[in-house]
Parts: sequence; structure tokens; C-alpha cells
Amino acid sequence: MTRLGEMLRKEKIITGKQLREVLESQKKNHKRLGKILVSSGYTDKEVILGLLDQQQNSPYWEMFKETGSVEAYLKIKKIRL
Repeated sequence: MTRLGEMLRKEKIITGKQLREVLESQKKNHKRLGKILVSSGYTDKEVILGLLDQQQNSPYWEMFKETGSVEAYLKIKKIRL
């Protein structure tokens, strides 16, 4: 399973430098990576949730791959919940 930080870097949502900064912060304060990324302003909650779906092979991620749009993916996910 690919780690969340690496997924964000691969998708060019964050840089390698930002990932290193967030990982250092995580070591110090023991918060979840996603919370640190959102509070730092590097990404938003919806992106984190989408990547977690991808990481877990959620059916919602398959829908995102079909649409190719984060906005459409979030709408589909809300409708399906």
C-alpha cells in the first residue's frame, strides 16, 4: 500500500520539501498526516479523503478514475453515501 504522503507527492499536490516538513511535524506532535497537511494549507480534506479511498481500493476511487474530475468524484461520493 502506497503511503498517503507519497501519493500526494506523486500527484503533485505537495512537493517533496513540503512532505518532509509535514513528516517532521508529525514526529513532533503525533498528529495524523492528513490533519497536518490540511492545517498547513497544503491541501484540503476532500483531497485527503479521495486519496484514502484510492489507497483502500474503494469503489468511489474507481468512479473518480472514470470521470477524471475531483469535483465529479466528490459529487458521486456524496450521492452514494
